[in-house]
Amino acid sequence: MNLRPFIALSLILTPLPVQAQVGTNDIGLVADLLPEPTNPAALLDAVVAAPADRRTLPLLAFARALHATGYWNAEAFIPLTCDARCSRADLAAVLQADRQAMSGASSDSPQDDEAAAESSQRVAPAPTPLQRARNAVALFNLGAGRSKWGEFAAAEPMQNAGYAALRTQLAPTDARLAAMKLGIARTAFGLGRSAEAILLADEVLASETRAGRSIGQLRADALTLRARAQRKLGQRDAAAASLAEAIRIGAADRARRGPLRLSAVQIDAAVAAIGDAGFEAAGVDASAFETLKRAIATGQRGVLDAAEGDRKALLARIMLDRGEYDAAMTLARQAVALAPDNSTAALVLGVAELRSGTVDVARLDDIANILDQQAWGPGAGSPDVIEARALLARLYGKAQISAAWVQVRQGATGAVERILGDESRSDVVQAAGVFKALFRQQVDTAWTAAQAPPPSWPEDARSFAIYFDIDRYAITSSAMPALERAAATWRRVGGTITVSGHVDQMGGTRDYAIALSSRLADSAKRALEDLGVPSGAIVTMGFGKERPLVPPRDDRLAERRNRRVDIVIGPAP
Repeated sequence: MNLRPFIALSLILTPLPVQAQVGTNDIGLVADLLPEPTNPAALLDAVVAAPADRRTLPLLAFARALHATGYWNAEAFIPLTCDARCSRADLAAVLQADRQAMSGASSDSPQDDEAAAESSQRVAPAPTPLQRARNAVALFNLGAGRSKWGEFAAAEPMQNAGYAALRTQLAPTDARLAAMKLGIARTAFGLGRSAEAILLADEVLASETRAGRSIGQLRADALTLRARAQRKLGQRDAAAASLAEAIRIGAADRARRGPLRLSAVQIDAAVAAIGDAGFEAAGVDASAFETLKRAIATGQRGVLDAAEGDRKALLARIMLDRGEYDAAMTLARQAVALAPDNSTAALVLGVAELRSGTVDVARLDDIANILDQQAWGPGAGSPDVIEARALLARLYGKAQISAAWVQVRQGATGAVERILGDESRSDVVQAAGVFKALFRQQVDTAWTAAQAPPPSWPEDARSFAIYFDIDRYAITSSAMPALERAAATWRRVGGTITVSGHVDQMGGTRDYAIALSSRLADSAKRALEDLGVPSGAIVTMGFGKERPLVPPRDDRLAERRNRRVDIVIGPAP
């Protein structure tokens, strides 16, 4: 019996005496902990008033205030470096910890994290409590980034070590410790230890109660994680109750942070006052302010929107489990409105429409695209997704026989992957049952199609698409299946892979769009190289906004399809 998880859990839950404590802002932000709100307008005035070569610290405070009020792109204001012009020693460690915590990723890839961890092991330990605390936060955030990549086994020791180091330096009710414990709980859940995740989430909730923090994103996040684990254990009613409470608390905290706003006029005044030299001295790109203006103009509060959308998407998923399709569709639409990039919400909405029989024929292609982009839980082999593909095949029917056969084939492939994969027995049995149903569906579809022999399977796809979050170029977990299929196809057929990046139509200059689309393409190229495709076989291009997949319109959900990289395998030159 492996006792390591239980030893780690006992270490987490055993109280230790508090020693030299450190201040809140001196050690950087802990991943996924939203700071207490501060008025960003006053801090922006401080940025403008500071000398051009002393703006790093005011910008740091301003970025934290933006983050606390819910603006999703706060990390864009954190300088990448901090040289001798900074007025506080070792601030670079704080900046790095903040950037990791705000962006939700520790680096461009897990391999980069491994290199960073190896490098940090060669550095002598910092002698002061403050420096030790900074190192602990940075280590925990590295682990949190690995956890978001799905590298749970690698993340767990980093998170545990960072937590253990800070427990002796922070008060027991410190929110940073609670946030770290919640991060460890998320990793435990990712490793399949749902009961442990519930225990740790309850510990976080108890700590928040003792600290008198009845409202806050940390409490709402703990309830959300508890609901995920409860649903995994089959406790749907308990999960729904946890989510309802999380939504209530999240809404109250959102109202508390809501009044702290900026105006476009304030942003323009700051940009003019800082000037090119000020931006260069602080290491910040002026285009970040333009992005902030767009967020203000459209009422986006990305951090808060994404959190609320995630909770409503999960509750919609539970309603779908219960067969309450109308409730599932209502919640899923609310989640999509809050967070158009929430793949679970889009998927729940599509499946609920299919199951209820209320789907509009014009939506079939959109639902097929959603199924291709992302599937909840184990992925394309999820029984729900296989079933959705069978329903799509039936609805495509005679009018679009080729599209129907594609859905049947992909659903069957997903079922085979699930059956052969390392999944729970009940899931495998369910997948096998749907797999059999798909073969029956093949016969029905072929008979309906003019009573002709079944068409041959389509040729292996030579083109693929992956999608990105707004103004981000990091590869998401939902993009990996398409990249893996592209790499596998290239290994069979060879040739040249053309990787072209495209961005949405929602704003930004032409130069910015070209640069971002090139970064998207470069990210996809690195991922293909990691999957074994040689660099010489890949050609990258960035087209900016010039080649939208869908017509330009003010529709954030539709624009997600324009934020993409197209991967095409062609003959060698």
